[in-house]
Amino acid sequence: ARFTVNVFQGIQNNCLFCSVLVITMIVQVIIVQVPGLQIAFGCAEGGLDGKLWGLSIAIGLGSLPWQQVINILYRAGKSYKGYRMRKTLRRNAKIAIRNEELDPLTEYQA
Repeated sequence: ARFTVNVFQGIQNNCLFCSVLVITMIVQVIIVQVPGLQIAFGCAEGGLDGKLWGLSIAIGLGSLPWQQVINILYRAGKSYKGYRMRKTLRRNAKIAIRNEELDPLTEYQA
């Protein structure tokens, strides 16, 4: 998969994802704001005021840049792992060639 920083690229093309996202938001608002459901789900009595809704949205939006940091670190680690793998393969190939040169039985097998 191609590495991209824009997490919203092509989001409008996926109807299933958009519908699940909208339904999830609506259900969360209903759970927090409807008095009977507040008790059932253990939410604050009276729902959230504007300040707490803002804080909830800010925390949710904070996960987007944090995910980008994780993606960048993962990509860097994956590149480093590939570098280490290539280096190990080259080293093992050199050792194998050196062992064949030093092996006294290879002279008699030919």
